Amino acid sequence: MDGLLIDSEDIYTLVINKILLEYGRPPMPWSIKAQLQGRPAPQ
Repeated sequence: MDGLLIDSEDIYTLVINKILLEYGRPPMPWSIKAQLQGRPAPQ
């Protein structure tokens, strides 16, 4: 962690994969997560 108060990436990963599972989709692969991690939301 570099100055973060809470490391939330693991929590986001768990929640996203749980939602994907509920819709019958496979878990998010690391290759996709790595592209999205730490990026701001679109405006």
